[in-house]
Amino acid sequence: MKYYFTLSIILLFATVSQAQPFAGGFKAGLAATQVAGDTYGGYNKAGLQAGFFVRLEVTDQWFMNMELAFVQKGSRFNPNPELPERNAYLLRLSYAELPLTINFRKGRWSLGAGLSADILLHHYEEVNYMEVETNDWRNLCLNSIVGVQYQLNKKWAIDFRTVNSITSIRKNAVPGSVRRYERGFGQYNDGLILSLHYTILPSAKR
Repeated sequence: MKYYFTLSIILLFATVSQAQPFAGGFKAGLAATQVAGDTYGGYNKAGLQAGFFVRLEVTDQWFMNMELAFVQKGSRFNPNPELPERNAYLLRLSYAELPLTINFRKGRWSLGAGLSADILLHHYEEVNYMEVETNDWRNLCLNSIVGVQYQLNKKWAIDFRTVNSITSIRKNAVPGSVRRYERGFGQYNDGLILSLHYTILPSAKR
């Protein structure tokens, strides 16, 4: 299923890229993430995000972004002498991220919102430095996106967004699980992502 979904998105990118006016480019940045429902609070897990995007201009103020990126998410808790009862914890989750956002532009600033699908590529979990093997991670998760972007010039922009799971990242509820959007109990990715975007402009706009 994940391969079919990825192929569909790539074909969509190719179709949109034939439309005018459009632009495409690359992005790279850092992600600070946590997992709601794992009993460890705080955006303590750092990761990378990198990929590419296609931008479709709808009007002078409105545009759509479609993206395909690799992103690292998860959770981390380092030993704390003040909290001896808490176990050291590490969760690494690597995803292929497929966001679609609608954006409103005003001057150099733009505000955007949308959805993304995360396809799980790799997972690793450890408690007290011992690996925990489990197969209850979901292969596909849906997220909400809200972000702001500042255009430095025609080609470079800084993007900041918050990405929050709508569906649980686990198939089953575990101790500490929380409820979100009135759905069943589970665990959910929350991320703050800061990235730099480089746009390859059509030759007529260079």
